[in-house]
Amino acid sequence: MQRIFVQLVIVTSLALSLLLTSIAPAEAMTVNFTWQGNQGYSATGTFNYDEKTAPAILSEKGVGTTQALESLTVSFADPSNHPIKTYNTINDGVSTGKYFQFNFNTMTQDIIGLIDIGGELPGDIYLKGTVDSNLSLIQVSASGVEEIVDSNSGTIICHAEQNAVKRSDAKHLSRFSYLFPRYSFASRFAQNDMISLLCHFRKDEA
Repeated sequence: MQRIFVQLVIVTSLALSLLLTSIAPAEAMTVNFTWQGNQGYSATGTFNYDEKTAPAILSEKGVGTTQALESLTVSFADPSNHPIKTYNTINDGVSTGKYFQFNFNTMTQDIIGLIDIGGELPGDIYLKGTVDSNLSLIQVSASGVEEIVDSNSGTIICHAEQNAVKRSDAKHLSRFSYLFPRYSFASRFAQNDMISLLCHFRKDEA
């Protein structure tokens, strides 16, 4: 009986070790930001990056594969809080904005320096300027003429939070759900190895 108990402890310990190795997730950080103009226009947005690999100063510019940002979305609203337009500037680490510019301090969790986020075509709207100096909301007319519709002294507020999925994985592990084959957070490799170990234990027990 004691031999069986020791084998069970070894098997479950190895299974947990395999799962911890296989599920090591990226340290995804989500940052929400808001901007409020003096005339009542507003901008709200969100972006994601990998906390483990991002540099101290995250800087992105132009079209193409980004250096650190995985996604960035910004929405604009008028003084009555009616939505104007939403732009998904970055998707899966690829920027679609020709004039896009964005800088973020990952240490202080602040947007810094020059930014240019939003649309670029006639009829679009975008936020441009220097943080802590002047930020202007600019509307592009159908003919391509740019007009400042609102601005402020450069204030933009950020709020960061870690990806909730990581905390959820830890919660499942703490409840020993790794003992069951229906977990979704482990790789197929870890699942197969754990099943082999359990089968080996059952063979010895017999």
